[in-house]
Parts: sequence; C-alpha cells; structure tokens
Amino acid sequence: MKQSTSGSNPNFANKSVTEQTEQTARQEAPQVLSELDVMRLLHGLAMLPLTGGNLSQILEAIVDAAIAITGSDFGNIQLLDTPSSALRIAAQRGFQQWWLDFWNNVCEVQGSCAVSLLRGQRVIVEDVEQSPIFAGAALEAQRKAGVRAVQSTPIVSRSGKTLGMFSTHFRQPHRPGERELRMIDILACQAADIIDQMRSSEKIRVSEERLRLAAKAGNVGFWDWNMVTNEVHFSPEWKEQIGYEEEEISDSFHEWEKRVHPEDLQQTLQKLRTYLGDPEDHHEVEYRFLHKNGDYRWIRSIAAVTQHDNNGSPIRMYGSHVDITDRRRAEETLGRLVVARTNALRFANVELQKQIEKCKNVEIFLRLSREKLKALSAGLMQAQEEASKRLAREIHDGVCQNLAVLQMETTALANRTGQSPDELKSSLLRYRHEDRCFE
Repeated sequence: MKQSTSGSNPNFANKSVTEQTEQTARQEAPQVLSELDVMRLLHGLAMLPLTGGNLSQILEAIVDAAIAITGSDFGNIQLLDTPSSALRIAAQRGFQQWWLDFWNNVCEVQGSCAVSLLRGQRVIVEDVEQSPIFAGAALEAQRKAGVRAVQSTPIVSRSGKTLGMFSTHFRQPHRPGERELRMIDILACQAADIIDQMRSSEKIRVSEERLRLAAKAGNVGFWDWNMVTNEVHFSPEWKEQIGYEEEEISDSFHEWEKRVHPEDLQQTLQKLRTYLGDPEDHHEVEYRFLHKNGDYRWIRSIAAVTQHDNNGSPIRMYGSHVDITDRRRAEETLGRLVVARTNALRFANVELQKQIEKCKNVEIFLRLSREKLKALSAGLMQAQEEASKRLAREIHDGVCQNLAVLQMETTALANRTGQSPDELKSSLLRYRHEDRCFE
C-alpha cells in the first residue's frame, strides 16, 4: 500500500529500492518551471478578471498552472455541492467525458477525493494499484484513463469552510515533493479565494438584481450624493421616473435642483440643511418635480447620511425617490370630495336646524293653543254652570210666583164658592178626572 496524508508516509520504509530510486530521480530531475516562471504564473492567475461568470475558465487556468508547475499529466478541481454534500467536477484537463461522468456519479465513498473530503486533509496515493482507496470500478476507471498516482488537496476558505477538492494525476507511480505540495497549497488557496469571491459577487449580483426588480416594480429610484464633489449618481429607475434615458442626465446635484418646483425649492432645501445640521435618523420630504414632458410629478424622497469625514461632518448621503403623484392626486380628489361632502352636510344641517326651529315654533303654538283651549273650555264650563244656575233660579222664581198667584186665585175662588181651599182642590181634581174620561 502506497498512500499518505498531508506529509510523511508511514509505509515509505517498505517501498522497494526500485521505487525509491525512481522517486529520487524524479525529485532530482530539472524542474518543469523555474521559480521566476512560477511567480509569473501565479501573478497572472491573481490578475485574472473575476467578473462575467467565468469561474470555470479561471479554475481551468489554475489546473493548467498546477500541471505546468508539478509536471503532472492530468488535473481537476471539484466543487462541493452543499445540499447533497457531493463533489462535482468544475474544471479539468486531460480526461475524457466517460471518466468525468463516472466520478460525477459514483456513489461509494471511494477515490482519493472522497477520502480527503472525509478526513479533511490531503491524501496522496503513490500507486493506485497498491492502494485500498481504489478498488473495483474506481480502480478500473483509473487504469482505463492511464492514472497511476494522484494527490487530492481540500480547497478550504479563509473561514475554514470546505469548498471543493484539487487533484493532480500522474501516469507513473509518483510521490509529490515538498515544492510540488507547496505550489499545490498556494494554488488551492488561490482557488478558494477566487471561489469565495465569485460566489460572493454572484450573491451580490443576485441581490442587486432583486433590488433592481423590486425598485422597478415599486417605481422607486435611488440616488447617491457625494457632498465633497457635489456629484450625484442617479439610478436608471430614478431617471426613468421623470422620462429620461440613462445618458440624458449627468451626475450633478444641479440636475436635481433645477427640476424642483420653484414654489417647493426653498422649503425643500431648508429641510435638507436642517437635517444635515443634525443628521439623526432619516430625512423625508415631498415636493413637485419636473418631468421631461413638462408636467410636474409629486416625489417623496427618504434619505440618510451614510458617511462622515474625520470631523464628523456628513460627506455622503443615500436616498430613495418615489413617484407619489397618483397618491397625491387621489388625496386631492378625496380632499375635494370631503370638502364637497362637508359643505353638503353643513347645508343639510342648516336646513335641519331651520326645520327644527319650525317644529319648535309649531310646538309652542300648539302648546299655547292647547292652553288657550283649556282656558276656553274651563270658561265655557263655568259659563254653562252659571247659566244653569241662573236658569234654575229663574224657573224656581217663576214657579214660585205662579204658585203664589195660583194660591191667591184658589183662595179667591174658594171665597166666592164658599168652599175651603182643600175642598176646592178636590173638586178641581175630580173635575179634571172626569174631563179626561169624557175625552
């Protein structure tokens, strides 16, 4: 078995003399590249542009550098897929597609890369024919590809996170020397920094794209004001809000200032000066802003100081620019409706008060009429009572007078007839009875 991890090989003493001689010959052979060439190569890698999603090309350049520096015959870089914890080949040199497919789909924990990932350290296999790391299909794949020796070094970020695996392969049994391993470590560190930086750049790019889409969907523009140079970077959405293309507005504070409505400019600038005098929390203001078509749009700007100089004075301010014209128009329409409704309610209230006053007057009239009617009724009842009493007295007095006259006439008649009043009364009654019978 000929394998080791990150340094000495415990079985090195058991190697045959032939193998030791072969290794010594390799180590004493002329180096593939001079130290100056290596430094130039590493410098060239460091100067590669890390934009445009060219990670694969850069990793391939690192693999090429490793092959050139170490004199290896093949090489590849695998990236760790975090969700599946699987290694996927991202760059390679010298291998055919079937070999790539095999190692991208192998399930068993086999091969130097899988073992190195599991152990968290470099694995060196001096001869795949004598290593338990390679067996079965894995060994056959290496035989078919012509791989006899391999080293696999973890690619680890500065934060200690494993990002992938860096491997170089040889057609003959081989153990890398200290210089080779040192170069591999340098290249692995470069690869880690590049992978980290490009992934961070991609995250930033995705985040900026999401922000741009959100800004476009929300009709939000942004501006970045350098108060030292008085330059303002206006975002494309900011310019689009007022009808301009990217190149039609320069990065000047005057571009903003000259478009603020004259009636709003001084008040807006005063609010800005007041905020900059004590830039706590954030600055918020609404004003009318000139559109390219000549109309004024209502704008709401929210901003904050993001940078100060050594004296604590603000030198940079960042803010948003939101078109709120529709909202302000809706508010104005609503205001007019409220005024109209208020006036209508006020008029209705006046009319209602008039009706209430009329009702009160009617109520007073009815109350007075009721009191008058009550008094009149009482007067009528009293007059009726007095009339009844007066009539009764008159009747009584008349009857009494008639009775007195009758008494006098009866007495006179009795005197003439020689009868007593009682006898005369009896005769008259009998006479009346007989007269009724005759009738």
